[in-house]
Amino acid sequence: MDIIKPFTQNSTAYLLQQKLLRHGLTEHETKELRKHQDGSRGETWFARAVAENCDEAIIYFDLVLTLMGKEFQIDCLIIMHDELYIFEVKWTNHDIICRNCTYYFLDSNVEIITYSQQAVRTKQLFRLLLERNNLHYSTYYYHVFANPDRKIYGITPDDRCLTYHDVTPFLQQCSRVPMSYDHTALHRTLMKHALTHSRYEQTVIFDYKQAARGVFCPCSQLISKATNKNFRCRCGKTFTTREFLDIALYDFRTLFPELPISVPAIHDWCLKLVSERTIRRYLMNYYVPHGNKRATTYQPANSK
Repeated sequence: MDIIKPFTQNSTAYLLQQKLLRHGLTEHETKELRKHQDGSRGETWFARAVAENCDEAIIYFDLVLTLMGKEFQIDCLIIMHDELYIFEVKWTNHDIICRNCTYYFLDSNVEIITYSQQAVRTKQLFRLLLERNNLHYSTYYYHVFANPDRKIYGITPDDRCLTYHDVTPFLQQCSRVPMSYDHTALHRTLMKHALTHSRYEQTVIFDYKQAARGVFCPCSQLISKATNKNFRCRCGKTFTTREFLDIALYDFRTLFPELPISVPAIHDWCLKLVSERTIRRYLMNYYVPHGNKRATTYQPANSK
């Protein structure tokens, strides 16, 4: 198994969650957060299933591709036994019925038009991308429904639909056969047409002066100090000083990339739970200092 493009968490879900904690959300933003959290939950589970069950496979997660000015996104592309498998991962909170490759909500019998539209568009653009680069592959498009608590009725083999319980045996079976051909040309084509970020990615704006301070646990509760060297969340999870500062610096840099990193700024951001001396030592170890001693700022070691 070779993971060429690793899975990354949904950035919009993270940003909206941070805005909820630090500013609050509008009703529209709250709906968007729930949608992105559901999507992220399904994609995270599928990425773990792929890592645990694929053997002979070349894997790309979260490909954002562009062709003729048109952008399209693929949750996961896997090369198995020299064929291409495109997986579109869904987390639905409704039971669904499938009829002739078209999906409907079971309770209302209303068609989920976006599923069909997305599938048609992605298949058309991806086929064109292969043809224009003289690449010849058998390509299969699958919907994956990741919520184990919801049922998908009426599935036939022609629908190319996988439920939560189908994914593990499907990946294990399809990835048993070793590759027979080199796929470098395909890789170069994908990278040539790949975007780092979607042009339609949602912008989430933060106001530094108004933003609530503090370091939050992944469970979204505020982390507090337990001892001189440890921190604790109400959920029971504990953090070392370095782990606490890792989270603090990641949030600060992501939410306010335009602001300089300094000891006083991080001291304030952490609600002064860590001493300035400890913060300075941490920054000297993992960041590059700039400026004089009185007004020193820091940049990540890998930044240019």
